[in-house]
Amino acid sequence: MNSQTLSVSRRKFIQTAVTAAVAAPLLLESCAPKTKLRHACIGVGGMMGFNDLQNFVSHPDVEIVAICDVDSNFLKKALELVPNARTYIDWRELFIKEANNIDSINVTVPDHNHFTIAYHSLGSRLKMAIFTQRLQKQEIL
Repeated sequence: MNSQTLSVSRRKFIQTAVTAAVAAPLLLESCAPKTKLRHACIGVGGMMGFNDLQNFVSHPDVEIVAICDVDSNFLKKALELVPNARTYIDWRELFIKEANNIDSINVTVPDHNHFTIAYHSLGSRLKMAIFTQRLQKQEIL
């Protein structure tokens, strides 16, 4: 095998390093999001729902715009934490009304509903991130 060596002068190395050091912050700043992530929580009660909501609320770059739960008591408690969020008792209604207003959702509901909700969220808006604890498979016959 014939090996080739790549020689770089010290001057060329310093020029390249300085250019990268000056350009990197400009490139990274232009790629950074200008607004907060608009998030909807589906399931805000029970064992993990309120905990997940608190975790999303604590993140400085996340804005909770909608919450959904079938239990009105859980919604009331969650609304105290995020008073400006719109409330829903049916996740399908949330998808219809909020499809253009949310960037991500988390699904914290009983296991057998994870797949259905996550699947329908994909149809409502293609650029939506979905967070779920576990996505149980559905067999298609």
